[in-house]
Amino acid sequence: MIFIYSLLLLFTFCYTHKININVIHSSILKGIPQLKLHHIILLTTTTTKEKTIETETIAVDFSPINQPSPVTLLKLLAGINVPAEIRIRQTNENISNSNSNSTNTDSIIENICLQHDEHISKQISLQTVQNIKNIDLNNTLHKILQWETYMNLYTHNCQHFSHFVKNIV
Repeated sequence: MIFIYSLLLLFTFCYTHKININVIHSSILKGIPQLKLHHIILLTTTTTKEKTIETETIAVDFSPINQPSPVTLLKLLAGINVPAEIRIRQTNENISNSNSNSTNTDSIIENICLQHDEHISKQISLQTVQNIKNIDLNNTLHKILQWETYMNLYTHNCQHFSHFVKNIV
């Protein structure tokens, strides 16, 4: 029994990791930058393995497809469900203060909010998940991808999504 406990303790020291979560509040519309109601979630893992430290930071958000379209915006305001996507992007930035207006925050927002064709965006997200080295982070992202991809401004939006992610992590 002591031998098993010793192995577990040794394993913990040799291979430890934890997923940290931060939420960046960003603007919903480019025309109104003060309206910071959109949530972008940062998931960061630091893995220590045989005296080597590896850090991975992933930005995740939930946004309507074709967001700039007036038709999409009107449907959202009317409480009608619209197609949405979970965007997952690799980033080298690490933010400790989620309300920071730093260049790092702007870089993350710009990276995740780049407008891509819906299919290209999904490919980028899936490729990002495939490239994750940390097993726990990879498993967490697979759970996050189970979120239903429709958006309703009042009942199924990015803030509901960030609460869902917090409960998983």
